[in-house]
Amino acid sequence: MDFVGVKYFGPGSKIIVTSRDIQVLRNGGANHIHEFVEYAQGNPLALKVLGLKLYTKSIKEWKSEVTKLKQCGEIKLSHILKSSLDGLDEIEKNIFLDVACIFKGQHLNYVEKILSNYYKGARCGISKLVGKCLLEVKYESISMHGMLEEMGKDIVMQESEYPGKRSRLWNCKDVEEVISYDKGTDLIKGINVDMTEVDSLQFCATAFEKMHKLRYINISFPKKMLWLKKLYANQVESISLPDELRFLRWDVYPFKSLSGFNPKNLVVLKLLHGNMEQLWNEDDDMNLTNLREIDVSYCKNLRKMHNLSGAINLELLRCIGCESLVELWSEDDHIELVNLREIYVSECKNIRKICNLSRAINLEFLDCSYSKSLVELWNEDDRMDLVHLRKIYFDGCVNLRKIPNLSRAINLEFLGCSNCKSLVELPCLNHLASLHQYSLRLNGCYSLKKFPKVPRPFCSLDLPETKVEEVSDSIKDLHKLETLWLGKSKVKKVSINILKLEFLRKLDLSGCPIEEVSLPFDPLCNLQHLKMSGSAVKNVSIKLESLRKLNLSGCPMVKFPEIPGSLIKLNLSGTQIEEVSLPFDSLCNLQHLNMSGSAVKNVSIKLESLHYLDLSGCPKIELLSELPPYLEVLSVNDCTSLEKVSFADQNLNQFDSLDDEFCINHNFLMRFRNCFNLNQDSTNNIEANAMLKIGSLAKKWAARYDWQYNPDRAPSLICCFPGNKISANMFKCQSMNSSLSLKIAPNGGSGSRFLVFAICLVADLTHCLEFQLRECICEYQLTTAGGGNGGGGCENFRSEIRFRSFYEPVKYMDYHVFILSSIDMVIEDKNYEEATFEFYIKNFHFDEDNDGGEKYIKVERCGVHVFYVDATEKRVAGNKRKALAMMVKKGMEDLKD
Repeated sequence: MDFVGVKYFGPGSKIIVTSRDIQVLRNGGANHIHEFVEYAQGNPLALKVLGLKLYTKSIKEWKSEVTKLKQCGEIKLSHILKSSLDGLDEIEKNIFLDVACIFKGQHLNYVEKILSNYYKGARCGISKLVGKCLLEVKYESISMHGMLEEMGKDIVMQESEYPGKRSRLWNCKDVEEVISYDKGTDLIKGINVDMTEVDSLQFCATAFEKMHKLRYINISFPKKMLWLKKLYANQVESISLPDELRFLRWDVYPFKSLSGFNPKNLVVLKLLHGNMEQLWNEDDDMNLTNLREIDVSYCKNLRKMHNLSGAINLELLRCIGCESLVELWSEDDHIELVNLREIYVSECKNIRKICNLSRAINLEFLDCSYSKSLVELWNEDDRMDLVHLRKIYFDGCVNLRKIPNLSRAINLEFLGCSNCKSLVELPCLNHLASLHQYSLRLNGCYSLKKFPKVPRPFCSLDLPETKVEEVSDSIKDLHKLETLWLGKSKVKKVSINILKLEFLRKLDLSGCPIEEVSLPFDPLCNLQHLKMSGSAVKNVSIKLESLRKLNLSGCPMVKFPEIPGSLIKLNLSGTQIEEVSLPFDSLCNLQHLNMSGSAVKNVSIKLESLHYLDLSGCPKIELLSELPPYLEVLSVNDCTSLEKVSFADQNLNQFDSLDDEFCINHNFLMRFRNCFNLNQDSTNNIEANAMLKIGSLAKKWAARYDWQYNPDRAPSLICCFPGNKISANMFKCQSMNSSLSLKIAPNGGSGSRFLVFAICLVADLTHCLEFQLRECICEYQLTTAGGGNGGGGCENFRSEIRFRSFYEPVKYMDYHVFILSSIDMVIEDKNYEEATFEFYIKNFHFDEDNDGGEKYIKVERCGVHVFYVDATEKRVAGNKRKALAMMVKKGMEDLKD
């Protein structure tokens, strides 16, 4: 018993140990051994069921149960499980069998409603079965262990060898035999068939006539097979169904109606994808008192929900995707739907009006989304009492022009009106205290002209793609407003009413017909993010020191904007600005500048703060001068006129001052794809800057050598420009193919050091798309003195540098040079003397059959430079890179230590 930690328990503790082998317990010195575990065969379910059955019972009762099990001869698990049903009454046993055969996996409340209609005390019975571990509730669904399910079905199977004389049917072949050949009897209480294993079922009009006690029908199709399987109606329009039915789910119902069926006991009706044109005739006198749920979604022939006047307990009505449905019921129908809580009529493309819901006083949820013909809702004078209404969805109702008065919907939490293209105005909403700011969706309401009146506590208001021209004076009441989205609206100016929003932090006016923006110091003193992309603005003067982000992309401006020094991110892509000159003392906080696709010709930027510069796709740019030497991202792709590139003072004191965390969590990019006019001096400058960055990064990477990083996000530097030559000054060791060897300089110092490899590759990338490039793979072997020929002094490594493409559908043209390095290529020196390298560039491609695959692009030339970095502090022993040989050899040594 010492091996299971008994010695750690305090005096007087009672310890229970279970084992299938009684000898184990005897050898372990157990004080008392009970045969109960032996009869449970060590099965956790059996132990659980028996334990709960005998919980609080006396020792005599436990022994009596063991004696009872012994009488079964050879004890099987099924005997133990069946014994757990002995203490149940008849109702509880029937509930157990109903769940095992019909309702396993269904929502608990759903099952309780159905069973409570037949069994008195059904909820109590379910609770008792859960307490005995015969049922379980997971995520609000009722379920049971698979072995208990098998046991329940086995009990039913033993009722008779003939399927028609059993109480419940679930086997597809048994159901097919009973229904297709009219072999049903009044013993059948439930039918549950998953049509996965049946190609078709043939029904005759009398298929259920003999099943007088049938309570449940569940004929279901997996969604993906709805159109593959068929149910045949034998050329009859309706079928005779027993009056005892409580639950009727029949996917792809093949008949035209339920006429002739008296649903007086029916609780749930689900006829998804059915063929009905109507549920029953208008003149049918239906008793619908017990009906709680109706779901006729995707019944494309259904035109109207006839005669629901007696459904006083109806809680849910779902008619999603009923393409022929014109109305739910007539205006003249006085329907007492006082318990109706949810209505779904989304995607009903022919429904034109939502009728009077004045009697639905408990309605909580109304979904009419994407009902494209919906023109109006209820009338203003319908005296709708919507006090319980919480959510309304009108999204995509492109012909809805008006939403009626919602003054009584005081508990409304959500109102979705996105893409209601014909909506002209909204009712007053400022009294709806429960309406959440992010739950009012008005984007895409192209006809909405009037600024809505919303609750005062709103912090965010979203009105993009509307016809709102003027922000009304009422906005001053929204004293907490922090975000205002008016993108692609008709707002023509930053009005005085907007300037009153002192707590506004984000303002979106993108795509608006605004031509001029002037924001002095005082108003909008908390504004941090201003988006005006695609607007008509030509002149910008902003002095707000609170501003951090400004987006003016696609604006027809020709002059660099007047902006505050507090700005961190500036987007001027697609503008007509031609000259950019930013000296040291201007925009001293700017970190991110995007001018891609602009008309810029000459750029001079000396900002020490700048980390990101994007000038890709600028066809006129010729000169980049005095660029900051420590840019994290420099993207100058497809600038076909670019000739000259130079960097500011290239001592990396500033770079060395960058935070170590920044350097090991960021990837440095220098991309000059397809810039074919670069002169030789510019190419040399680019190479020199890349190598200076790698030299400084090498120190920071080595200082964090033991840092555990995600291999897919390993910090790296990637530099790319057109060319087919490798600089002899930067890479003295070169090869005219994809492999090379070099000598490692001896360590002349007294301390340890790291080797950091920078590599240079040349490859023909003609017609290779940007997003197809995957990674550069570098396999290398480091040899110590006396090693070689695969001896014990060799270690093998593999490094992968991910290109992290921007998924641009842009092609590389001709040969390009890559300069690469990564934290993955920092190696602790163990007096290595020689290094051998092999390089691959992996490319993902699509063949003629549109099947994806990987291939390797030929490396035409390669070069390697070694940075030697002294270790300034004690390092963790052992390489933590992807060493192949050391994984076994050194790994075992570490275990011994």
